[in-house]
Amino acid sequence: AVLVVFLWLRASRNSYTVSHILLKDERKCKRVKKALLESAKQVEKQQDLVDLFAMTAEKLSECPSAKNMGMLGTYGPGTMVDAFDKFCWECEIGKIEGPVKTEYGYHLVYVHDRKTDEDYKNKIK
Repeated sequence: AVLVVFLWLRASRNSYTVSHILLKDERKCKRVKKALLESAKQVEKQQDLVDLFAMTAEKLSECPSAKNMGMLGTYGPGTMVDAFDKFCWECEIGKIEGPVKTEYGYHLVYVHDRKTDEDYKNKIK
């Protein structure tokens, strides 16, 4: 039991916090991304970009998370479907990324934050 708890604690240090916009149609997804990137040129603060993404998710996303402005939450490795999970570990933080295709459709992704074992090790030094 101690080993299981240790492994769980170790795994939980690796996580990302993510919002998304889910669309069934790839062309529509690419158009929405283009429009978002165009609007993003006008924003000065990172929070404005977060708000822009959230408002777009609320209006257009075809996922129940639209009511939460696209916010999915914080996840550890392997929690989400493979393609989405891999994408969230590899894409840039604080940028509008995608589309990434899953069995649910096409996702535009905004990773708010990512934590790794390295972050944890640096904190306790």
